[in-house]
Amino acid sequence: MSEQKAVITETQGHRNLLVLLFAGFVLSGIATTIVGPMLPIFIKRWSLDDGQAGFFSTIQFLAALGGTLASSAIAGWRGYRPALVLGYGLMGGGLAFLNADTHGVALTATAAFGLGYGLITPGTNLFVAELGGANSASLLNQLNFAWGAGAMICSPLIAVALKRNGLGVLLAGTAIFGGILVLGLLFVSFGGQKHEKDASPAEAGFPAIGLGVTIAMAAMFFIYVAMENGIGIWSAEYAKRLANGISGMTTRAPMFFYAGLTSGRLYCMAIEMVWREREAHRRHPLCLCVTRWSGGAVAGRICLEKFGKFASGIAGAPRQCAPDDCFGFAPAAADDGVRYS
Repeated sequence: MSEQKAVITETQGHRNLLVLLFAGFVLSGIATTIVGPMLPIFIKRWSLDDGQAGFFSTIQFLAALGGTLASSAIAGWRGYRPALVLGYGLMGGGLAFLNADTHGVALTATAAFGLGYGLITPGTNLFVAELGGANSASLLNQLNFAWGAGAMICSPLIAVALKRNGLGVLLAGTAIFGGILVLGLLFVSFGGQKHEKDASPAEAGFPAIGLGVTIAMAAMFFIYVAMENGIGIWSAEYAKRLANGISGMTTRAPMFFYAGLTSGRLYCMAIEMVWREREAHRRHPLCLCVTRWSGGAVAGRICLEKFGKFASGIAGAPRQCAPDDCFGFAPAAADDGVRYS
């Protein structure tokens, strides 16, 4: 409790900024996963085959990768604010035009909010980690729980909008939400912080990690991200084919998968409340990472098997277990793009 009070006191001046960043990650969760429940609509509207439909996810995450790399350069040049403002502007604009009548416009809109996602993710995670100090992992878990909440509510919102013929209104609402975030980030105080190069882990007194651990972690995240996005994007279409048509339940199929991921994040937050954060991360780094992976996997699988029999029986882990989370490293400017790409 004393550590939590210290964090609250330390971030008192950044409360408004934290509210914006957490709200932004809810929108980010919606934008990242919205292609999934929209994919059956696109396939039916333009008679797409699987290869053409899969191009939506390809262009989204290629754009996100470019945004992640650009975010690192922008943060090192002008700080966090420009990348966040540009990212949410692109995200809102892309969502506004996603339901276009033209295939090319919809693809361009997908690339726009994918680029926005890439721009906002590294800066948000690293800035929140800096504000959290010694309790950065707990704060990051709460941040990524906000992302999970956005991902979880996305498909039910689409289902309700389709039932009431209000898809355009819903997407316009998300665009307005993005605009509000842009205005807020333009005027909120960042505390005069400038994104500078931090001391190396050795200079800061943190333990170094070996090449083997680095490769294992990279492989884990590569497999996990592919699994999460593959299931999340195709589950609604797969459910539609099993049900022989689009319905409210088939559109909601991704919700069960992301509910499993969100449950995994809650599990991680409970674990970190039991273990002292810094001690746990220094003494049991791999244990904590495996716990996050397996906890999310078990929760996701149970959720899918119990409520989503038509969806895949494989689930993933919580989205974030960044190196600074697991090993107690302070965020480094040079790692911004690589760490979250």
